[in-house]
Amino acid sequence: MIFLKGLLKIAARTLYVLAAALYKKKKVVCLINSEEDTYGNIVPILNELKNKNIDTDVINGIKFNLAFNDLFKIARAVIKLSKAKIIICDTTYPLLGIINFGKNSEIIYVGHGGGAIKKMGFSRPSLGRSEDHLNRLYGQFSWVIATTQNFDKELMLNYHIAQERILH
Repeated sequence: MIFLKGLLKIAARTLYVLAAALYKKKKVVCLINSEEDTYGNIVPILNELKNKNIDTDVINGIKFNLAFNDLFKIARAVIKLSKAKIIICDTTYPLLGIINFGKNSEIIYVGHGGGAIKKMGFSRPSLGRSEDHLNRLYGQFSWVIATTQNFDKELMLNYHIAQERILH
């Protein structure tokens, strides 16, 4: 099972590289970790982008299972991400830990904590994940939108992001 999940990750990375070479990066893609916007952060942003006629797409509820239906969802999500100039996410999304987006895409994390009381980002237990995986999962954020300045120190510590990259 672990071997098959490893192959799935390699396939997702390869598909991203191939699709990114074919498509121009111009969309804003919003990642929602569940079927619905649990934290209520992404849908208002998405609606505002649509009101301004900005080309947007949504990826939600992706699970890294080996069921055929999930494999198809993962492939579609990877292709959508390959077209993204800007990626907006409300939590650490599984595909962020697999794909190295490079400098052609910006990733904006919308913080949903009012004063983090849990371990997050690099301070979370790694559960056997490699340093490379952790850097892709937590270290690719270009910008963070925080709900309060009280959250800034936690964001800088846990996501290795500079103060000037945190917006309120």
